[in-house]
Amino acid sequence: MTDVKRNCEHYTISRRLFNDETFGDMALVDDRLTNWPVVYILTSSTEVYVGETLNYCKRMKQHLKNDHKSSLQLTHLILHDEFNKSVCLDLESTLINLFFGDGRLRVLNRNRGIVDANYHHRAYYRQIFNDIFDTLRKENNLFSKSRFDIENSDLYKFSPFKKLNQEQEAVADSIWDQLIERFERRDEDFQEIIIEALPGTGKTILAIYLTKLFADYSRGYTSDNEYISFSNGNTDTKTRASQRRLKIGLVIPPAPLRFTVKQVFKMIEGLDETMVLSVFDIPKSLIENDEKYDLLIVDESHLLSEFGLQANGKILNDFRRYNNNLFPEEDPHGDKHTQLDWMRHCSNNVIFMVDMEQATQPAHVDSSNWEMAISNAKRSNHYFHLTCQMRMQISEADRYMSLIRAIFDDKPITDDIVPNFGEYDFRVFTDLKEMQAALSRREKEYGLCRMLAGYDWPWVSKSNYGDDAPYDIELDEMRFRWQRNPISWMHSAVTSDEVGMIHSVRGYDLNYAGVIIGPDVGLDDSGEYCVNRDQYYDRRGIADNHFLGKKTTDSQLRRYVANVYRVLLTRGIRGTYVYAESSGLAERFHQIQAILSERGRQAREYRGDTEYHS
Repeated sequence: MTDVKRNCEHYTISRRLFNDETFGDMALVDDRLTNWPVVYILTSSTEVYVGETLNYCKRMKQHLKNDHKSSLQLTHLILHDEFNKSVCLDLESTLINLFFGDGRLRVLNRNRGIVDANYHHRAYYRQIFNDIFDTLRKENNLFSKSRFDIENSDLYKFSPFKKLNQEQEAVADSIWDQLIERFERRDEDFQEIIIEALPGTGKTILAIYLTKLFADYSRGYTSDNEYISFSNGNTDTKTRASQRRLKIGLVIPPAPLRFTVKQVFKMIEGLDETMVLSVFDIPKSLIENDEKYDLLIVDESHLLSEFGLQANGKILNDFRRYNNNLFPEEDPHGDKHTQLDWMRHCSNNVIFMVDMEQATQPAHVDSSNWEMAISNAKRSNHYFHLTCQMRMQISEADRYMSLIRAIFDDKPITDDIVPNFGEYDFRVFTDLKEMQAALSRREKEYGLCRMLAGYDWPWVSKSNYGDDAPYDIELDEMRFRWQRNPISWMHSAVTSDEVGMIHSVRGYDLNYAGVIIGPDVGLDDSGEYCVNRDQYYDRRGIADNHFLGKKTTDSQLRRYVANVYRVLLTRGIRGTYVYAESSGLAERFHQIQAILSERGRQAREYRGDTEYHS
């Protein structure tokens, strides 16, 4: 096959047949093929593998001996005069994620060791990466979608090949070391690991990463991604351990997020959608199969529930029945144990991803249970904390989170607690029509821009969502309906008059979020934040648990509703727009805008600007 090359910015992309004949005397053609950092792509009509190496010829010969790559047909070699090892690692991981997000070819890579590391002149090389992508798409036909569409896709956003930051990598390494040792010893004593994480710190990404990591181990891959054949007769202890098939599950309580991750798992080599589970799937599996899980990873663990406030009678009865089956002597009435207890009972190892600032209903497991669990995990060195913001493109993300807390904790909004937003687009609007128009402009530019709101209006359109459906929200001379389909709303085309609620957006990223602060919140006579029960329509969010004799106090409701808005106000990657009704609480948001406007005025005055155009 004739080489096909394209030169641009000092790089070439060469395409050759992937067979033994191709690599016999290639070193004579270009000595960089045996001693230069390169990135390569192996493809067939249905599969792709991306790698980097310092000795291309040697690495190709190794791949040709690998049964898992025997179906691959072509090799695409990317050479650049200025590439080094760091650049190649970055390009390798970038292409892996883009291939996975594109979804046309099945990615054969494993995810071990993909870390978001910085290096010299990274921004310069990232520009070259863009051109390389365009060439691979247009001239090599390796991508079916634009980079814009790929990076807005669920496959890309929830890819198991996402680059981990250093904090996530350290957590993953520690958990790997702890659990692999247990798997190799066949230790079936219960162990619990807790990862406490703030919004936007990558809980779901880490959960997916860990699921694939241990699933690959279960399939026979070692820590350095080498494959051990199950029939090679190797009697080494670690090798034997790795040949044990582990029962692994990823539990995701929110139905929309679970639906999305199931679609993602269909595209991952070594995983499938049956590994993505609801909370109720776990006791059902143990009862039917009499087999515990080796590892459960529970995302959004703060949404695990107690008995008594389930959505309907069938779910309530299922809850009671599972308690009866799992704990027949301890819980004869079926109302004592929680879903947290289910996870512990049904698996030898559990990783809980939790953020108590995202618990939004009295049905959720009481915070005291989590406080005890966290305390125990800390004592046993099984506790980890994620604080590094991955979602929001703001340098002072920690200060932003503190600002949101201050709004609902009755703290004064002063200049010192308002972060420097930099290029992050945070704005408070007094005209809802203007906010919608601004969000529409961003939608055309970036995609994935959505209007969100607290559950402040009844969902009257729920049973009739045709063109003549009634409007749910009438506000500031505008009319909206709640989201058409809560399960798929975040990853489907939506109309400009749709508004999403908390139950549709957990775990998701948006490029821009337009958040309506509605009449459910305000200030009481003493000037403190309060919730207007009559204006809050999440009935399970305010209900008393009569089965357990628990009342939802005003203090608890304050916390739940504050948590709702904390979630909504931390969805936007590039920006957050806020429209607040003219209540006392709204004034706190307007104070933020006033501080930002004054900073802008001072900056313009310092520069000597006479005019300012937004």
